[in-house]
Amino acid sequence: MPPPCAALPAVRYELVTGALSRFGAAATLAPQHLRRLDPHAEHAASLRPIPLAPPPSVDAARLAWEFNETAAFRSRQLRADPRLQPHDITPSFAHLRGCSSCAQRDATRAALAAAPPPSPRGWHSLVDDYSVAFHTNVARSLSPPTARRAVFSPRRPRHEARFGCPCSVWPPRGNRSGYRLYHAAGRMAGGGFRYTEWPREMRAATSADGVAWREGAPLTLDGGGEGMTGTFTAAEGGGRHLAGYEGANSKACLAASSDGIAWATLPTGASVGPTSPHATPPHLLRARFNLRADPTASRACAPPIHACASNGSKWGGGVMMDCLLRALRAGGVTHAACAAALRAYAAARAVDCADGSASRLGRAADAYVQPMEAAGRQLVWFRRDYGGPGGWREIRGVQVVEVHGGVGGDLRKARLEGVGGYYLDRLGKLERFRRQIYTLTFTRRSATLWLGLMTVIEWAKDLSEPAAPHLPAFARDTTNVYLVTSRDGVHVDDGWVYAHAPLLPKGRTQAAWDSGFLLPAAQLLAAPRGGGTRLYYEARRVRHEQRFRGAAAIGMAAWDDDRLAALRAADPSLPAAVEARPLRAASRRMALLVSLGAPPRCGGALRVEARLGTRGGAPLAVGVVALPPRGRRRGGRERVVWEAAAGGGAALRVTPNASVYLRFGLEGAVQLYAFRLLWLAA
Repeated sequence: MPPPCAALPAVRYELVTGALSRFGAAATLAPQHLRRLDPHAEHAASLRPIPLAPPPSVDAARLAWEFNETAAFRSRQLRADPRLQPHDITPSFAHLRGCSSCAQRDATRAALAAAPPPSPRGWHSLVDDYSVAFHTNVARSLSPPTARRAVFSPRRPRHEARFGCPCSVWPPRGNRSGYRLYHAAGRMAGGGFRYTEWPREMRAATSADGVAWREGAPLTLDGGGEGMTGTFTAAEGGGRHLAGYEGANSKACLAASSDGIAWATLPTGASVGPTSPHATPPHLLRARFNLRADPTASRACAPPIHACASNGSKWGGGVMMDCLLRALRAGGVTHAACAAALRAYAAARAVDCADGSASRLGRAADAYVQPMEAAGRQLVWFRRDYGGPGGWREIRGVQVVEVHGGVGGDLRKARLEGVGGYYLDRLGKLERFRRQIYTLTFTRRSATLWLGLMTVIEWAKDLSEPAAPHLPAFARDTTNVYLVTSRDGVHVDDGWVYAHAPLLPKGRTQAAWDSGFLLPAAQLLAAPRGGGTRLYYEARRVRHEQRFRGAAAIGMAAWDDDRLAALRAADPSLPAAVEARPLRAASRRMALLVSLGAPPRCGGALRVEARLGTRGGAPLAVGVVALPPRGRRRGGRERVVWEAAAGGGAALRVTPNASVYLRFGLEGAVQLYAFRLLWLAA
């Protein structure tokens, strides 16, 4: 057994959820505990998932502090939400009687068990348990990026507070030789938009290598740029590109384009209103406006006026605040002043989507809207608000809608079905104070694997941390980006969230360019020609609530190949093993490729046993791949050379259609990312 490695300490515990404590009817909270791992016990992955390695900083004292700190939020007055409930939103509170996240976790495990057997061809990623049958003394750990840097900044930082994400990135493909990055640009949107903090425009930057970027053309939507909102998410597919965007009234809308620059809405409902940005619907011209004072001041509004209602329609958020501020500057909050200020917003509020159509998808909130295809199903992921004791949109969650009839056809006739949705409440309903889902997007990696990025806002609206460049990076009212997976595009494995292990590291101090608010692009990009995996993201030095007070940069984190997460020995001083699910032999000769790695100055070895027909008995052949200690992190794809093989060398003679059982022994600090069987001609 190789000597211990300081860079890969033993994983002796996994995080589990304890019993709920009840503080009120809808105020429950469960602590997390450390459960010791038994390094000698063999577990079936379908019954006991491979444990996730938490960061070393997460110990019993930290978990106890988190429980007490979360419970204490019940008596704290956080910043009030200025947005009023829309007239067409009727919140349901039935979700408060169950555990949304628990149901999602159970459905995810059921979907994993019901998934078709692994294909004998292609790479088998070990980012989740899909290809694993049994495991002993094994943990799954995240790999840090091999590079992390700012790659794109605004030319005029003082005048481009909205530069950054939401964004999407396309790799070189077909006739396009370079990369394309869709991103928010310019100042705040201001008048004519539902929220004044929407970006003024969306642009498509270009790059030859994905590192040095050049500003590109502004995007258009239905012939103009004014309807292009801050949650535009573009995706390539076939001869036509699809996108999702947040329309007026925070509704989810879809669009298509042939060139990726000029976009047109794909209406899901009938046309209901004018499209001119300066038109005023008649009901607003005739309306009487009522103003209501609120004891809690919101944003920069003074006096603290909270609502301006028109014929029962409630107006809030950036529209309402801008209305009042303009009216105050005009000499007072009067009906005439408020009505005049609202006219600039009338068209954007009269219809949902930029083409003048209504959205049947529903409210998207200010988050990504992502159309995607999964296992032949046309899906749309977007955010969902869940009502709570604190208001109609107190809890941020996500939902997925299936479009029966296909995205891209006449969606006005398609049948829309909600097929999933949840929020983070595995630790009880008070978990909403600790963390909430901010965004969720997926990238297809194979026919049966989707890698996802879940942005989580942590300790939202808590601005109690001191601010200074030399102090540690913000931990409150900030976001972290977590890796999630799905095997069907509907059910989400979010285990890394509860392991307290973000995929994307942050700067150590508040002076770092990436120490505060982070928002990833919609895709985890597989760069061509062996360029590895890249994640582009907006990074700011400040908190979420203050994110537009300064300029952002777009950063890039990179990993070799798909080396995001690996299997390793939980206790490197003891034997560790992973047995793969059986694969059907597709030829008479078989070779094996493995993707391995090890931390700097650490060594290890992978021992592979191959069996045919049954998982018991003597192995057909044994192969060993060694990684001697070196001074830098390394690894790669290695071809296993079999010892005493039936046929010898790098290929085994096998019986076609026989079941192939592979058992991987992990020694020392070796990390196993994936494996692949190669079927050779006789």
